[in-house]
Amino acid sequence: MFIHNPLYLPYCYSEDSEEKGRIYKTPFGKEYPSITTILGKRDKSFLEDWKKKIGEKEAAKILKESQLKGNDLHDKIERFLQNKKIEKIGHGSKNFTSIKPFLKKINNILVQEGGLYSDILEVAGRTDCIAEYEGIPSIIDFKNSRNRKKEEWIENYFLQGTFYSIALEERTEVKIEEIVVLISNADGSVDEFKTNRNKWNDKLIEVVDMYR
Repeated sequence: MFIHNPLYLPYCYSEDSEEKGRIYKTPFGKEYPSITTILGKRDKSFLEDWKKKIGEKEAAKILKESQLKGNDLHDKIERFLQNKKIEKIGHGSKNFTSIKPFLKKINNILVQEGGLYSDILEVAGRTDCIAEYEGIPSIIDFKNSRNRKKEEWIENYFLQGTFYSIALEERTEVKIEEIVVLISNADGSVDEFKTNRNKWNDKLIEVVDMYR
């Protein structure tokens, strides 16, 4: 059984548009772009090259399948951490089975699927989980992938976690610097990456400034 110590976060909700991407509205009526929208505007030449290589139709099929797996995986993880029953069927079932041993390293959960925003950065987003990971307070992000990744390939994931850490401190004065990224791969392996937000603070500010 996972222990929960819920941390209050001011409510903010999101809206999607083709023009602006995902926009969050704060309790005070301000509108901020999501951190995923901002990171998604970075150089995507590798993605375009991949689409050209395998064809637009096949690429769209793969991306749709990955999205279905990701949504189902996140739903299963959320239910598991809430001590609820897990459906054994679904697109992300295999990914969940793989990542489950790593989830058991989590406890003393503060936030699950919590909206966060920063008035300083004027950015918002929704964090997967904030809890202790192997006894260390951490920002925890769950991903799925067709192929294994190297640490130097997931800079955006670290920047995303850094934003959640900064926004959390701004909203609650709770400072959590450890960032954990768990990636469940199609081959049944799981990659576990850890970093400290202090390594990424300046880069995050640079990326946000370039977006604006």
